[in-house]
Amino acid sequence: MSHKRIHITSSGPRTGTTLLTEVFRVCFHVDHACDHEASIAQSNYCFGKSGIVLTKHPSKTFGMRRLLELDKELFIICLIRDPRDMVSSFHGADKDRYYCQLNFWISFLADYTELVNHERFIPVSYEEFTTKPDKIQLELMKKMGFLRKKTLFSQYHHFSSPNKASLLALKKLRPIESSGIGNWKNHLSRIKQQLEKFGDIDESLIYFNYESDGSWKKIFQGIQEVSFESYKKDFYPNPTKAIKIAKLNIWIENLGINPNIILRPLLKIRSIIVKKFLK
Repeated sequence: MSHKRIHITSSGPRTGTTLLTEVFRVCFHVDHACDHEASIAQSNYCFGKSGIVLTKHPSKTFGMRRLLELDKELFIICLIRDPRDMVSSFHGADKDRYYCQLNFWISFLADYTELVNHERFIPVSYEEFTTKPDKIQLELMKKMGFLRKKTLFSQYHHFSSPNKASLLALKKLRPIESSGIGNWKNHLSRIKQQLEKFGDIDESLIYFNYESDGSWKKIFQGIQEVSFESYKKDFYPNPTKAIKIAKLNIWIENLGINPNIILRPLLKIRSIIVKKFLK
C-alpha cells in the first residue's frame, strides 16, 4: 500500500487550517496525522510506512503546482478566507496584536492562478466551511473518493481532543461556528491601514465573491488610520528550499525508497562540516 498525502494550506494565517485539520482528522479515517503543523518538505515516511497521511501548514502555496504534477497521490486542500477578516484576527499566542498582514493574501493570489485548474487542488471557502460544514465534507469525499467517513463535520467537537498547540490556535474547543465572518467591520482602522500599506484589493474581493464592486470602501469615510503592529509581518522562511526538498522526497519515494534513509545521514554529515568550518 502506498501513501496518499492530503496537505491542508490556505490563503494566509488565521484562515481556519487548524480547525479544518482537526475536523478532518476526527471525521475521516486517516492513518497518520501531523501533531500540529508539518511542512510539505517532510517525507510521507516521517509519519508512517503507508496509508493516508494528513498534514497542514497555513499560507504555504508557493511551488505547489509542480509538486502536484510530480506526486499523483498528493491532494492539496486550500482554505480561502476573506482577507479583511484574516488581517483583523488575533491568535491565542498573542492577544494584544493583530496576527498577520495583507501581504500574505497578495502572495497567495499569485500562486492561486497556477493552482486553480489542477484537479487535485481543492479550494475550500472558509465562510462555507463554517456555515455548511457537512456540505463541505460531502464535496471533499467526492473529490477524494478514497475517504471513509467516521462522523459528520458538524459533530466533530463531540469526539475531538486537540493537542496543546492546536487548542491555542483554536482558542477553545467548540462547535464549528461562523461568528468571525464579517468581523473586519469592527476593525475599520486596521483595514484602512492595511490598504494604505499594501494597496487596493477590490479585484480579488470581487473574484472570490466577497464584494460585487468597489463601493464597500465608502465605509471608511470618517475613519482615522491608525498604525498597528502585527505579530507575523513576514512570510515563512525559504519556501524555495522547502519545495526543492519536497521534490527530492517525491522522486525518491516514487522509486519505492524511504528518502529519510538516504537524506538524513547526508544532512548530518553536512551539519558536521558546516560546524567545523564555522568555528
